[in-house]
Amino acid sequence: MNTKKFIQILAVSATALITACEERLTSLDSDTPITVTSQVSEKTRAGYDNANLPLAFVMDINQGSEGYNYSLVTMSRVGNTATYNAPASTLLLWKGTDHSGANIKAMTIPDGLSTIDPTNPMAISVRTDQTTPDAVKASDLLGAKTGDGITINGDAINIEFRHLMSKLYVEYEFVKDLKGDPKVKSIKLVNTCVQGGYSYNEMKHVDDMHRPGDIMMCKEGENAYEAIFIPYNPNVSGDAKLEVCITVDGAEKTLTCPVVLKDDVAFEGGKKYVMKILINGHTIDGSFITLIKEWNGDDESIVGSGFFAGKKILWIGTSIPDGFDYKTTSYPELIAKATGCKIINNAVAASSVIFFENLFSDDLVWYMTLSASHQEINNKFASNQTLREYAKQYSYETLITPHIDGSEGYEQCDVIVIDHGVNDRAWITNEASATLNGVPQRLPNALEWLDGLNKREDHVIHENYKAFIGGAGWGVKDKISYISAMNHIIDQIKAKNPNVQIIIGNCIATIWPDDLPANRYFGICAVKANQAIARMNNLPIVDAHQYTGLDDNLYDNLCGGNNDLYINIFKRYCPDGLHPGSDEMGTLNKLVAGIYIEKLLEIFGK
Repeated sequence: MNTKKFIQILAVSATALITACEERLTSLDSDTPITVTSQVSEKTRAGYDNANLPLAFVMDINQGSEGYNYSLVTMSRVGNTATYNAPASTLLLWKGTDHSGANIKAMTIPDGLSTIDPTNPMAISVRTDQTTPDAVKASDLLGAKTGDGITINGDAINIEFRHLMSKLYVEYEFVKDLKGDPKVKSIKLVNTCVQGGYSYNEMKHVDDMHRPGDIMMCKEGENAYEAIFIPYNPNVSGDAKLEVCITVDGAEKTLTCPVVLKDDVAFEGGKKYVMKILINGHTIDGSFITLIKEWNGDDESIVGSGFFAGKKILWIGTSIPDGFDYKTTSYPELIAKATGCKIINNAVAASSVIFFENLFSDDLVWYMTLSASHQEINNKFASNQTLREYAKQYSYETLITPHIDGSEGYEQCDVIVIDHGVNDRAWITNEASATLNGVPQRLPNALEWLDGLNKREDHVIHENYKAFIGGAGWGVKDKISYISAMNHIIDQIKAKNPNVQIIIGNCIATIWPDDLPANRYFGICAVKANQAIARMNNLPIVDAHQYTGLDDNLYDNLCGGNNDLYINIFKRYCPDGLHPGSDEMGTLNKLVAGIYIEKLLEIFGK
């Protein structure tokens, strides 16, 4: 061997090695190591969160320069911190000092896969048995990318992972006084999406790889279950349903109800879909998914059944919608449970609409008048603070105004149902029939007058209406009249919030046992007065009495005018002769709730 030649080769190699090391050392002096931290966007109470970060994920960093681009680097969590390190063989470096052009993405490894395929959509699955929190977490898939969860702070990459799956959260409640110690044993989500595709390169789901399946849900707290599934469009895959296994008196029973979304809405990743159901032992009421929330948040957005979604309804009325003795759930509350809309029930037992400024000064019941303003109450009870404060509780300025204009810190409602008339019914007949052109009128004439009112072409009839009231000592004031008092309230609502949807709720009956046998016209006049109010203000009305059967047709045709027979039928639904809430079975409240849901669907534009 030529020793001299060998020494020359060795010298050249050594020089090249030293040069390379110097270049690398220079690079280390000018380039900055990348640090990586992680958190999870606060959207979930199951699966990963900031108290339970993933142990590992893969990450890509593209800085547009060879030697500074990194693909599918496995990042491992350092102890119990939020910091992640690359393998010892991989040194992550920033190129220069401007990192704004870097494109970064990261994703946890889906359950059941050992590696990420960067070029082809991957088949990913959720577990079909999610009865444990660990199984729910294993089904949770996290991802983030530049502009959506990944930020660069100095030399650090912070990854705020997004949840890529959807979650259904089911809240359940049994009807009040359901006997047999009922319990929910399990809930299964049937015909949902348990397998689908996901593209790591594009960071999005691939619809054509979807496969339906069933998931046993995980119990969450005292009265809720949840499950994670792959986002999908129900119009393509079909609607899911719940199978709720309950035990009553030790016996098992399975009840079902559909899981329904609005027609043009798909389940989205990272969203929590809330479903509220009411279980009565035989069926389940409330099958609409009604809210989309951030997984651990309270923000609601419109999805729902497509009609009630996001609706905030203020309900005003008497003891009938209030629920009175609460032996059963009131029909506004049943509507809220069945549809998921939010209802603020400001109905007040014994309240009226008419405001009598000079009468009933010693009867507190007549201070619960909706049409009285705070100023009118101050004037009437200037010397009595106790009565002033008492009466103000029941003014429209307390029960309505803050809820429709968002004042006083209240959430603004976009719908108001005014469900009055029953407690004013006797005065409606008086005001309509007291005098007509100075001639005393009888109740049948009051009906004719109200019928005529409903046939008028014009909507504004305040002045015409005043001409028909004004008995001795009353004076002529709008708020002495039920119709004019209601018109005043409606005008005030429109002035405060012209966009609020006003709905007139009509009586659930046209004849009330308390009015018999002396006078069957009180309730009928109340029904016709509400119809006149709706017509003159061009408002929708829910004529509940048409569908309950408790009307004058029942009295005339089936009962043949027999007071006792009618009262006996009525009290099967309202044992105390007035309130649906007095029936422990809640039959009439459920019927009325169904009537309103159907009619509100029409009003909201099904």
